Amino acid sequence: MRIATWNLWGLNGDYVQRFQMILEEVRELSSDLICFQELGLVDQSQVISDFVEQLHLLGYNLYTCDLSGSLRKSELVIASKRIVSDVGEIVLDTDASDPCPRGALMVRLTGKQAVTVVTTHLDYRKWNSSLRKKQLKKILGGARSFSKSSPLILCGDFNCPPTSDEVRALKGEIEPYFPGLVFFDCWDFADEGNGYTWLSSSPLTDFSFHGNSRIDYIMVEYEPDDCGLRILGCSRIGNPVNGMWPSDHLGVFAEITWNGRMW
Repeated sequence: MRIATWNLWGLNGDYVQRFQMILEEVRELSSDLICFQELGLVDQSQVISDFVEQLHLLGYNLYTCDLSGSLRKSELVIASKRIVSDVGEIVLDTDASDPCPRGALMVRLTGKQAVTVVTTHLDYRKWNSSLRKKQLKKILGGARSFSKSSPLILCGDFNCPPTSDEVRALKGEIEPYFPGLVFFDCWDFADEGNGYTWLSSSPLTDFSFHGNSRIDYIMVEYEPDDCGLRILGCSRIGNPVNGMWPSDHLGVFAEITWNGRMW
């Protein structure tokens, strides 16, 4: 399975050129599934309509959630070439000063290996570690109920680094959110460097949020006794071209197999 996650920065900056660059990257990836954050489908501009149409032409079906009727309902989008048997959402607690509702979008995929993919966009405030942990615990509880025991893949913009308690609990480095539910971080199987997805060198980023940091993840549920899971590699996507950045975030791409099968 070829999977990616990418925060697209909404309709900020030169989004016309940015979305063309994003589409080029998507074409080259030929990913089975892409988890987007800040796609901004609620704005029915021609640029967004064209972007959606191009994704359809590339073979993707798009799935969104309404976050209980929020006007920001389409911030989270999953684009999938694979058959989706069910779609669900989780509405998360949100900081009182946050203008954007937070949530998670889930799809259950059928195929040689059933799998549930979840995408989310957690609170960004550096001091809100306890809120992010609360958000993740609700996501995992809801996703486990939704998944009907199929392996979970958790993707998105977590807005916290690998050293944070939020991520360490996901990986089982400290007490996990639920007993026995821990994840591999796909970047741990990468061959290249620190994996920063938020770079202070980018003209699009605000250094006051994170500095140089890895805050975007693809996490795959760990199952004991050699279930046949293999993460073949992980890399970043969305690097600048001729000085132009597609988004304020770099994305993450991974290839995953079960029992030697890509899917």
